[in-house]
Amino acid sequence: MRTSFVEGYGGARLRVREAGPPDGPPILLVHGWSQSGLCWERQLSGDLSNRFRLVAPDLRGHGDSDKPDDEAFYRDSAAWAGDIAAVIEQCGLEDPVIVGWSMGGKVVGDYLDAHGETDISATVLVGAPLYVTPEEAEARSEAAKAHGTYSDDSAIAIPAVIAFLKACTHQPMVEADFAKALAYNMLCPPFARKRSRQRVPDYRPVFRKLGKPVLFIYGAEEEIVSAATCKALIAEIPNC
Repeated sequence: MRTSFVEGYGGARLRVREAGPPDGPPILLVHGWSQSGLCWERQLSGDLSNRFRLVAPDLRGHGDSDKPDDEAFYRDSAAWAGDIAAVIEQCGLEDPVIVGWSMGGKVVGDYLDAHGETDISATVLVGAPLYVTPEEAEARSEAAKAHGTYSDDSAIAIPAVIAFLKACTHQPMVEADFAKALAYNMLCPPFARKRSRQRVPDYRPVFRKLGKPVLFIYGAEEEIVSAATCKALIAEIPNC
């Protein structure tokens, strides 16, 4: 695995991890809320990396990337879009497939809204809540809402992160994988979790107008974003 830093929007320093042949077809892997590029470790070290160039950045406020306690750093769609554009440009990715997991799908939406689909070949969404009604948001379990993760009291935040991670999979994770996931989730400070999750625009119009292929993957037992929501989103995207 190769690591480097990219200068993102507004000078934000973004950690990027890579695997696979440098001249292989590129896949850009965008992680979800509170996570890091390390969530793609199975892909980065697996069979996929034998053929493809895999690039997994840490989003702003997450992992090893910059995370200032500044509301403006997280508020603007242009910032998240600019970060993805910077990774594509500075890593020299030609027509990558761009993959967004959970909140990462929204970040992909930010990029597509600002830059269009000219510089990518296709989009993959994994359990991505491009739009969630207020009623569904309210009906989520307390673990999925994860409000306790916003606390700067570790005695509150750590159990809330543990509960959220358990809600992310239907079957329990292997102990070593869960421990690693908990560790990199705790690298995301409470203020970054809260501010990055407060962005709630409707991304459906962005994906409705795409001309290139879109693949939507979701879990039938998904707790964070329900299967019903995912199916409704799929119906909204003509090329999905």
